[in-house]
Amino acid sequence: MAFYIVDDNECFLNSFQNQLRQAVKNTSISSHSPICCYKESKDFVSDLEENALSKERNVLFLDIMLSNESGFPLAEWICAKFPNIKLVFISSLLENVINIFDYKPAYFLVKPISQAKLADCLRKITAEFDEQERDNIVIKKKGKLYQINKSEICYIESHGRQLEIHMITHNKPKIISCYGKLSEIINETGQNFVLCHKSYLVNLCHVYTINKLEVHLYSGEIIPVSRRRLSEVKEAFFSYLGQSL
Repeated sequence: MAFYIVDDNECFLNSFQNQLRQAVKNTSISSHSPICCYKESKDFVSDLEENALSKERNVLFLDIMLSNESGFPLAEWICAKFPNIKLVFISSLLENVINIFDYKPAYFLVKPISQAKLADCLRKITAEFDEQERDNIVIKKKGKLYQINKSEICYIESHGRQLEIHMITHNKPKIISCYGKLSEIINETGQNFVLCHKSYLVNLCHVYTINKLEVHLYSGEIIPVSRRRLSEVKEAFFSYLGQSL
């Protein structure tokens, strides 16, 4: 896990960095987790844009009031570009809490921050990451890590070492390309995915019907089924339908 703190008060930055490091020691989080501090939001933005996130789990502690600017524009940017970062707002003003919910924060901490509240914050965030990882797969593309929700994947198509992940996100089709093998990614996808062809891994949640040597998806797409895998695919589909009833 990696932590980022954005606050314009240097004394608070130093103090909270030490407080956070101490709190991490009492959790299952690695004590070697990096904690990066920024007085200005632009420096934090620059680091994220120039460098791939080094960890799959990232947490941003963001002060709502930064010098003469609000922290909300940065929160909006994070939600749009890095939705997998867990956002924790911090503030000395309780009235600011009414404005935070549009950004779906993981937690809100009031200054001065108590060790008990910080510990509860870390427990909640760790539990959310654990739950997400059960429902997500992680891919690497151009040096960056991305989490993809399994339920959004319709099927994965292989072209040698290149994978095309066909998805439906917010009712819109989307394709993500990355390097990998079906034999590797199948271990992450879980029981609702079946290898229907040497080049296709399909999500049974998106299957409408199986007709002869074809899998028909709700999207209207048709996926080939190899003759030797037909029996296995049908059995997996009927098993899935039984679970869904």
